[in-house]
Amino acid sequence: MLAYIIQRLKDLTGENNHQHGHYMLMLETLSENRELKHTLEEVETMLRETSLQDFPSYNIGHKFGKLEGMLEGKLEGKLETIIEMLAFVDMPIEELAKKLNVPVEIVLAHLNKIKNNPHIH
Repeated sequence: MLAYIIQRLKDLTGENNHQHGHYMLMLETLSENRELKHTLEEVETMLRETSLQDFPSYNIGHKFGKLEGMLEGKLEGKLETIIEMLAFVDMPIEELAKKLNVPVEIVLAHLNKIKNNPHIH
């Protein structure tokens, strides 16, 4: 339970070491009152030595985020290709979208976004 509390404090305080230290002092005071000081020291040491990148859940999330980014990049590339082709090819948007395997709704939404903000490509 202490490991969970310390990890949550670390997550909630982020890079704010001052705030994290303040909460750790409070936790130490509480642990002394309940004779948990030794356990708290062990948990603190373990968490300092363990990096979040070592947890399997971190790696799963990292891989998922990387895959999601790659898919978004591919879609963005396809949308740019469709827009460029519209200027040179006499083909309906629906047909271009189908050939590049992009839902026509996404192409139309992207074209509307470009129309409303010409700085987007």
